[in-house]
This record gives sequence, C-alpha cells and structure tokens, in this order.
Amino acid sequence: MKKQSKTWASPSLGEKMKLSITGEEGTPVLWLTTTKSDGKPDTGILKSGIGFQLENGFNKVYEVQCLNDEILLSTDSTPRQRIVRYGQFESYIIDEVVPFILKDSDNDFIIVAGVGTGAYHASNLMFKHPEKFGKLISICGPFNNRRFYGDYFDDDVYYNNPAEFIPYLDDEQILGRIRESDLRIVSSFYDPYKVEAIELTENLDIRSIDYQLDIWGEERPLDDETFAEMLKNHIP
Repeated sequence: MKKQSKTWASPSLGEKMKLSITGEEGTPVLWLTTTKSDGKPDTGILKSGIGFQLENGFNKVYEVQCLNDEILLSTDSTPRQRIVRYGQFESYIIDEVVPFILKDSDNDFIIVAGVGTGAYHASNLMFKHPEKFGKLISICGPFNNRRFYGDYFDDDVYYNNPAEFIPYLDDEQILGRIRESDLRIVSSFYDPYKVEAIELTENLDIRSIDYQLDIWGEERPLDDETFAEMLKNHIP
C-alpha cells in the first residue's frame, strides 16, 4: 500500500501543515483525523476498515490532522479566538487541501469523512460547502458545537453549528447541492451524540434532504473495530 506525505506552508493557517496520502488511485477520501481521549490518533480505523479498497485502487485517502487543541478544546485562548482559528482551518481545507486533492487524484468526487470530532468537521464542511464534496460519512460525531464555546455566541459560532443553521437554511442553491449529495449519518446505541444525530436527520427532513441514518445496536461496543466496520459499510 503506497503511502506518502505532502507538506506546505499554509497561508490560511500561517504554519506548515502535513497531508498524509494512502493509496495510488480511486475515489478520494478526505479523512479528518482526530486524536482520541487515549492520546492515540484514529488513523488505524482506515487500515482496518478500508484496507482492501486502498490496496486495490478503489480509494485514495488524504488525511488531515484537525487542530482541535486550537479550535475546539483550547484552554489558553478565548472562544472568539478559537472560532476565528476555526475559520482559518476551514479556509485551509477549502482553499488549499481540496484543490490539491482534485489535482492529485484527477477526480472531482470527494468523500469527506471522520469519526468523533472529525465527523463534526466533515459534516460542517459538507453542509457549508456541498459543491466541494459528493459524499459525507459522519461516524458518531457531535452536530452541536455549543459545547465547545460555553456561553459565548456570535454569527461565526452559529454558522459553524449544523444543529442550528440547517433548520433555517433557505439558500436554494446550497440546498440543491446538499440534496444531490450522498449523506451517511452513522451512530450507535452507545454513541453519546446519538440524540444529536437523530435531531439532525429530523432537520434534514424539514429541508427535504435525503440521507441514510445507520444506528448500530448494543451488541457492538463502540471501539475502533466497530468504527472501522462502520466506515467499510458506507464507503461503497
């Protein structure tokens, strides 16, 4: 399985960023990688879940490390500073990473995916920029960003919160793009964000947006093996 990396000085973020690439060809997957509570990155989910696809040229994965310590979880910066940094991260993805993927893969259908907070980032990117992505795979992630900003609220918090802006989204051009997309919302009996996943799909119903909601039962623990199976089931 071919692995490589690309590093460049990001004008959006003002620092060097590394993009890890696995596979040689196939439908590109933008994987928003996060570090879990045990300190281990979630990249192993890819190898376990879609190793066959990567080995056989069905998919090519581009992994981006989310800056959660700066944009969601920082205790050294104000909520306003964190949401501004989030905007810079979004610009990095949309203005730098996506064009690179399009050129490198020679494929304009990009799957955006992630687990946990990576799923939040993936979902937010899809709903704000549906013209850039063809498919979303959101696995056990939150859809309400208010938990990250406490009592602080402004327009930037609102427009990065699918739980709030989706029900009132009235831009028919954006709605049309979202309706053309393949949306996979994956949750579990043990998912702490399951209620948010269900509420999101109810809001998608309000806007006449199709989706697949896949909630796994209590017979499967919520661990990396299950996450890998979830990803594998929704890649095709």
